[in-house]
Amino acid sequence: MTTVRPQRTVSRKAVRLLATAYGLTIANLYYCQPLLTEISRSLGPHAADHLIAVGQLGYALALILIVPLGDIVPRRPLLAVLLCSDATALALTAAARTAGLLLAAGALIGLTTAAVVNTLIPYAAALAAPDERGRAIGTMLTGGLTGVLLSRTVAGLVSQIAGWRALFAAAAVVTMLLAVVLTRIMPPAPSAAPPTEQTAFASPGRHWPSAPRPSPPSGLANTMSPGSSSGSWPWTPPSTPPIC
Repeated sequence: MTTVRPQRTVSRKAVRLLATAYGLTIANLYYCQPLLTEISRSLGPHAADHLIAVGQLGYALALILIVPLGDIVPRRPLLAVLLCSDATALALTAAARTAGLLLAAGALIGLTTAAVVNTLIPYAAALAAPDERGRAIGTMLTGGLTGVLLSRTVAGLVSQIAGWRALFAAAAVVTMLLAVVLTRIMPPAPSAAPPTEQTAFASPGRHWPSAPRPSPPSGLANTMSPGSSSGSWPWTPPSTPPIC
């Protein structure tokens, strides 16, 4: 009996490109954290105090309102629109002269970044063959973790050389380039029967009763671990000296 091996629909090089895009995009959400002192010096303490909070609010809204659209509309053009919007928000951050504009741009960065990174993983999974899907998702998560870990280092170094506005301007350029590259290089995801809008937005609640439940300690640890690394940054005192 001959076993038919499923053909790969996307190369490993393309998966690595998507993982790079994942890491560069999620870094946009973390650049501000080591720069709160510099931002407060430029725009006042109130701007920096609430910047991370509005970004997380935008992230939460994206999970509810935008991420389900990946099951309704083609993911490649959706990613292009979201990346262009993310680049616009980063450019607005770099050009912000008031606390209100900075906070609005920060909320938009959280919204678009969350939508991009949570669309990239199912996009990579849909492009990969079934026997390569686990490897593709692992590569994507590695790219995302690398972006999170390096974002603060890059932010500190670039801000010391050229200032925090230059960092966000450079991030806007990189994000716009990602939109162009992914649109021109990546293939469309395999077509499937698209769900209706009501089905896509209702699917989390429908699958919740049958989803496996983690143990309480494990669930609590997974819930609190992102906050443990991010929670200390908003409390950086204004008198903290610049990074040398």
